[in-house]
Amino acid sequence: MNRIDQKQYHWLRWVVAGALFAGGLLAGVIIDRSLTGIGKRPAALVEKREGGYTFINPLLECEGGADIIGDWEIRTLRRKIDAYIGDAVKGKRAYQVSVYFRDLTNGPALGANTEAQFSPASLLKVPLMIAYLKMAESRPSLLKEQILYDHRQDLNTSKHFKSSRSIEQGKRYSIDELIQMMIVHSDNNAMFLLFNHLDREFRDKVYMDLGIIRQDATSDYVMNVEQYAFSFRVLFNASYLNRELSEQALRYLAQPDFPYGIFGGVPPGITVAQKYGERIHEGTDVKELHDCGIVYFPHMPYLVCVMTKGADFDVLAGMTKEMSAIIFNEISGNYSARQGKGRK
Repeated sequence: MNRIDQKQYHWLRWVVAGALFAGGLLAGVIIDRSLTGIGKRPAALVEKREGGYTFINPLLECEGGADIIGDWEIRTLRRKIDAYIGDAVKGKRAYQVSVYFRDLTNGPALGANTEAQFSPASLLKVPLMIAYLKMAESRPSLLKEQILYDHRQDLNTSKHFKSSRSIEQGKRYSIDELIQMMIVHSDNNAMFLLFNHLDREFRDKVYMDLGIIRQDATSDYVMNVEQYAFSFRVLFNASYLNRELSEQALRYLAQPDFPYGIFGGVPPGITVAQKYGERIHEGTDVKELHDCGIVYFPHMPYLVCVMTKGADFDVLAGMTKEMSAIIFNEISGNYSARQGKGRK
């Protein structure tokens, strides 16, 4: 063997030896972690909250604990949601469907088609309410101020889902009354008064804080389902408004004049704080119907948002109701199963 071959031979031996050493070290680490538990999925974090309120649940700290809904249940729920959406689109009941779910106690979340963009329509009434309540933190008298309704055009006539009440021409209403009409009855006339009465710069600042933006002043607001869900999360956590006003906002949202969608998919007696929105795209057969809210399931309130596009509002509402029922039944079944194990 010549000198060059000897050098190459020794170099190759060192390379092989180094590779064997590294492989042995890696194997040792893997074995050690499998025995000691290092590197395993950490125990679920349970959020410790203050309590004492009906609709909000202020966060105090997080601590280790067990999930009410775990990884396996989340995967099962995801498969059911994906299958439902696939069947709906394939069967042409909808053109597009997005869903977002979040456990508001321990945080597991899932989304389906979350990148799809929608027009929020009446869902924007929630951020507008938040903007007024944010201003009321420093100006409590604001909610008692009155505004005259003298707009001659009724903006509710084009709605598919009619409300049972609306504000009346020629009457004055306090801002608090208008907020209630806008949220509880989805009154477009009340929204018109509130939208135009509020300082635009302040309103846009609140919208931006909530992640609601548009490219320019002439374009429509667009967002995905996860972006919109953020508005409900900040209310539940009382992380943007103070606790009293967060509670007040969710109390209004828990009186919906809309017995369909998410509310229709849960059993009687379960409180739902929700807001729906509908939008017609003129010149096309495309309609949008969205519903987002908090289902106050005992011991585990959860957030669910469903955004849809299709040709028929009633079909879309029925789909949202069915999606809500799928989620509720999964949560209820998992909770009952875990309670049953705990009693053994």
